[in-house]
Amino acid sequence: MSAAGSARPGSVQQGLKEALIETLTAILSPVQEVRAAAEEQIKVLEVTEEFGVHLAELTVDPQGALAIRQLASVILKQYVETHWCSQSEKFRPPETTDQAKAAIRELLPSGLRESISKVRSSVAYAVSAIAHWDWPEAWPQLFTLLMEMLVSGDVNAVHGAMRVLTEFTREVTDTQMPLVAPVILPEMYKIFTMAEVYSIRTRSRAVEIFTTCANLICAIEELEKGAAKALIFPVVQQFTEAFVQALQMPDGPTSDSGLKMEVLKAVTALVKNFPKPMVSSMQQILPIVWNTLTESIFTYVRTEVNDTEENSSLVLGFENLVFSIFEFVHTLLENNKFKSTVRKALPELIYYIILYMQITEDQIKVWTANPQQFVEDEDDDTFSYSVRISAQDLLLVREQQKKYHCLVGVQRYTKFTVRYFFDAKKCSCLFNFSFIKIINIYFNSKVQFFNLMLLKQQSNKKINLSDREITHLWKREFITEKYQQKQELIMILSENIGFSFCSALSQTSIDILTTVVRNTKPPLSELLVCQAFPVVAQCTLRTDDNAIMQNGGECLRAYVSIALEQVAQWRDDQGNSGLWYVMQVVNQLLDPRTSEFTAAFVGRLVSTLISRAGTELGEQLDQILRAILSKMQQAETLSVMQSLIMVFAHLVHSQLEPLLEFLCSLPGPTGKPALEFVMTEWMSRQHLFYGQYEGKVSRPFSNQLLFLLLLDSSGMWEDQGEDEVEDDDDEDEGLAGQLLSDLIAANKYGTSISSLDFILISSKSSSLSLSQCSRQNAYLTDFLTQFAQQPCYSMFSGHLNQAERQTLQSIGL
Repeated sequence: MSAAGSARPGSVQQGLKEALIETLTAILSPVQEVRAAAEEQIKVLEVTEEFGVHLAELTVDPQGALAIRQLASVILKQYVETHWCSQSEKFRPPETTDQAKAAIRELLPSGLRESISKVRSSVAYAVSAIAHWDWPEAWPQLFTLLMEMLVSGDVNAVHGAMRVLTEFTREVTDTQMPLVAPVILPEMYKIFTMAEVYSIRTRSRAVEIFTTCANLICAIEELEKGAAKALIFPVVQQFTEAFVQALQMPDGPTSDSGLKMEVLKAVTALVKNFPKPMVSSMQQILPIVWNTLTESIFTYVRTEVNDTEENSSLVLGFENLVFSIFEFVHTLLENNKFKSTVRKALPELIYYIILYMQITEDQIKVWTANPQQFVEDEDDDTFSYSVRISAQDLLLVREQQKKYHCLVGVQRYTKFTVRYFFDAKKCSCLFNFSFIKIINIYFNSKVQFFNLMLLKQQSNKKINLSDREITHLWKREFITEKYQQKQELIMILSENIGFSFCSALSQTSIDILTTVVRNTKPPLSELLVCQAFPVVAQCTLRTDDNAIMQNGGECLRAYVSIALEQVAQWRDDQGNSGLWYVMQVVNQLLDPRTSEFTAAFVGRLVSTLISRAGTELGEQLDQILRAILSKMQQAETLSVMQSLIMVFAHLVHSQLEPLLEFLCSLPGPTGKPALEFVMTEWMSRQHLFYGQYEGKVSRPFSNQLLFLLLLDSSGMWEDQGEDEVEDDDDEDEGLAGQLLSDLIAANKYGTSISSLDFILISSKSSSLSLSQCSRQNAYLTDFLTQFAQQPCYSMFSGHLNQAERQTLQSIGL
């Protein structure tokens, strides 16, 4: 009886193991229903105590079926991730028992010698995952086992141990490294140099482990001086020599892009962390890296840019190799010991970097069809990384250090490549974008030949000066001084504005011209007024492109702001003045038939026009305001509505009486006075307005207007029926409650303009000009204090919530 009882646990475990084998076999079944049932059964077995042990036994059993062993090894990896330690992010109960953990740790190392690579890799992953939690406390003998495998001479055992050590070394602490490095680094050197014995991937792992150790030893050196001298300096020289030989080895059975990438990462780590010992070796390394960089460009152009060869798995390794080269060069540029060496080859380096920045035919098609995709792909914060972006990053880093030398390199590139772009307008347009974008990087370089180079590149009419980035060139004083008298440049801009092939040329040329006008002291030159101005106006009037219309409106605003008299005096062949053209553009931007986005900046143009032209507008001012009211009914976007409302905000300040008379006499979209429509739209969006200047303009003047309306006793709209007045009162109360939440309110009832004197005298806001409204809190406090003294205050205060009431209480109301 006792014998039967003692045998029962063993038989139960054997039964569980057999059930597990049956379940694994069912998972491999081609029948969907059988697989689904087996997967559910695995979930049941997963919570048993010996589940992980049985998986380990099946994995390392050399007599077991290959399919079962592979599947068991995969499930074992998942089991270790989810059940080994309760502190794991993927943990699911129950946690593996200590007894089961010990059994699994005993079984798995033998699997690292397995001849089947897939099983060996899965075991290595499981061992690494276990070591993350158990080494060295619960598994102190692991490192010894791994080192025994490394020196065993068994290729399979070395491969398995290397896979574990790749993860293992990342977990080594500063206290453990003095024990690990002297043992592991010599073995890594042996494995790396035995090219005929070990595979490329195994040797690559040896280099990766060396790099990991080097970086950690550098971190230890910062805290414990002498650590590097004791742990890594003894092997630096021999590793460096081996690296040089590996970089010289052509791709083949013993070398490929992946191995060279790891070697370059290791060299970069040594240069960054231990530059002094590397000085003597750089004379050997640099020529090899340079050859790799220059020779790889042909592969890059052939496989990526021109796409004349089928892409394969080698392409990714090649791209990673190029990334490593750029990172290596970047490291050299940041180290004072190697800057002078790199400087000697800088023009050639810049040339090849730009070659790596070439765009592919697919990119041309995608970006031409969808400019937004170009913005996303080229954004600094993009998640996608490519050889092109990597090259740009390196070029920008170098530009920040030596702008003059970079410009020389760019000039060399344009010298050799510009002739190839002369035969196609599309190519010349694309080339110009790239050329000006590169030139813009170096606008801080005050070199004499910069002027000549830029004008020389623009002398050919097929290469148009029209990339948005060059706008920033004009924002520097020295550029403006050098070019504002250059008649050739203005002529080039004028030609580009009318370039119908590529709308981007017109957009950016107008943008550049806007900056030129803004930074030119009046009077403007005859060329700017008589040639450039009419071209901008005509282009804006004839286009249906929103961006061109917006840029055109901003350019005309610059003309009106800087030289209104010159614009008004200019006449075309039909006798139309420049002011007439400006009015035509305003009407087009406000045309209800066009997109609302054409009016995104029209408020600035109209406000500038009103402030500068004044009474010269005459009846045209009424036409503009009617057009604005019409556009407001169409607009839905906040930025567009804000632009339109700001026109009325300016008029409240400068021409209040005629504005009120105009709005009260004009019916709105509902038949009520337009003043109600404007105030409703204005106040409902006041709290959403953005921009410091816009806030300073709109808030004080909306408050002044409210005060005027409340103090009026004449009643501009008393002719309306009593029922309509009652309905309007209800609407106003709802509106008032909403607006007081932003400490601003409005009412539709008008006031006599004589009340304005009271407001300007009694309110401290009267002493604040547009440039003196920074103390908004003090102004609002004063305004609300006076507002609380009005009889109608109780009507508004009843709509306040608790937070708003507390705000008023804090200022004594």
